[in-house]
Amino acid sequence: MSRWKQTIQEHAPLAFVFLCTLIVFGRLPLTREALYGGDFALYFYPLKEFIREHLIDHGAIPFWNPYQFSGTPLISNIQASLFYPLGFLFYLMPSDQAYGYTVVMHCLLGSGFMYSFMRTLSISRGGSLLSAFVFTFSGFFMGHLYAGHLTFIQNYIWIPLVFRYLYLFVHTRRLTFAFAAGIVQGIQILGGFPQISFYTILGGLGFLCFHGVLSLKVRQWGDVSRMAFGAVVVLLVGFGLAAVQVAPTLEFSRLSTRG
Repeated sequence: MSRWKQTIQEHAPLAFVFLCTLIVFGRLPLTREALYGGDFALYFYPLKEFIREHLIDHGAIPFWNPYQFSGTPLISNIQASLFYPLGFLFYLMPSDQAYGYTVVMHCLLGSGFMYSFMRTLSISRGGSLLSAFVFTFSGFFMGHLYAGHLTFIQNYIWIPLVFRYLYLFVHTRRLTFAFAAGIVQGIQILGGFPQISFYTILGGLGFLCFHGVLSLKVRQWGDVSRMAFGAVVVLLVGFGLAAVQVAPTLEFSRLSTRG
């Protein structure tokens, strides 16, 4: 069997997820209709429109938001997700349309990431497809989606991809996978929902610590040090990539009443 045929056969079940996405969102991907939710309509829509209009008028990202309170530093607002790579649609089209397309794109990506993670764990195609379907179309995810929690959606989908690379790192001992996990972690942080990023980092460190302890029990000192070094690589790459957002956010948070 050719390599291309194997690849198509391996990922064919994802066509079912794509079909379900079209059914759930109706004509949204094919029309100019908009998908509205509470927080998106009340908060993210005016925020994204302000950023888009500023880019069109001035050709630069706005560092300051004069419309919130007496003015706030926009670049310090992590929920603005200014530097999130997959947020580019908000700069190319009106925000009401961009939100719908962004949701569809993230649903498809999240399904693909979970399916790939399950297959990496040697789960059957049927089981992997079920996992992908539940991950994307569960009440937990859909509840956040229809509540307009844009940044949650932008963070949540990266969880299985982070753990896929961590799993590959643990079982191959190749630092390339730790580096890849760090890149994905950085993208997730830029998504603008720090709670999910914190839980992902906590879970990832716990995963590496668990395997480090297993290696410690059988006195495989080299594996213990590699787990520790891998954790450092993930954190350095992740926070290094997201530093453009994390640094101003931390600086501003120290000036808040909670700081």
